[in-house]
Amino acid sequence: MPSNAVDRIPNLTGKIIGDGYQLLELIGSGAGGVVYKAIHLPTARSSQPIFRAVKVMQKAGLSKRELAAVNQEIQFHLTCADQPGVVTIHDVCDNKSYFYLVLDLCDGGDLFGRICDLRAYEGNDTLVRTAFLSLLNAVSGIHSRGIAHRDLKPENVLVNHDGSRLFLSDFGLATDATKITIYGWGTGIYMSPEATGKLNGRVPYCPRTSDVWALGIILVNMITGRNPWMRARHDDPDFKAYVDDPESFMEALPVSRDIAGVLLRTLVIDPRCRISLANLRRAIVDAPTLL
Repeated sequence: MPSNAVDRIPNLTGKIIGDGYQLLELIGSGAGGVVYKAIHLPTARSSQPIFRAVKVMQKAGLSKRELAAVNQEIQFHLTCADQPGVVTIHDVCDNKSYFYLVLDLCDGGDLFGRICDLRAYEGNDTLVRTAFLSLLNAVSGIHSRGIAHRDLKPENVLVNHDGSRLFLSDFGLATDATKITIYGWGTGIYMSPEATGKLNGRVPYCPRTSDVWALGIILVNMITGRNPWMRARHDDPDFKAYVDDPESFMEALPVSRDIAGVLLRTLVIDPRCRISLANLRRAIVDAPTLL
């Protein structure tokens, strides 16, 4: 398991990078980097100073392969950054030690905090529907550019001030391959059965279809505040119960009959039979209730 980047990158508060962005405070961290709130100094004395998020990723000490992976992450994000619902990149700069990505500052934190800490979506059908549709649009947008995210999870989704709009971030595992044979990469709860390589054997799979599965798990999170299982593998008792009787398992979750039907089409074991993003969007729009 990769260590958290905050253990590898020293405190950079006060540092000025790029076109005059000063790092003010650490606001997030993960395996891939740390994130600071920053102010654009040329605007600091204006009536509307500009604040951004700056993601800092290690550069010094990386192997050629690791450097190529970081550069690919940046390039994939740049490829998709103009899509609605993808965090905008305003600038990219580097020095001998670090890469710096200057991003939109999403003042609502991440979706994980909204679901687990604030319980913002509990019982709010309209907010769940509006927010999830914005995420669907973002994933559709990056897929239209030939990019699969491969690590869709609430921690990688940022939120606006009232939780109604979601924004994709962190393209560290993204790919433009149409089929892949990489297994076990990502976050267990959101990983599709084909991505684990455990259920149907290690056969090539489409990472975009795997993204659809992850969206289904995120929707369960938003509606219920819980995870349906920990891993899509037979050694997980909750997942095995779902495989044995999907309808009964969905009936046990606090979701409406309408949305249970949508989830059954989204969380299909055979990726060839899984609902498309377009049909998933239509189903969410048409569902009388999600709760």
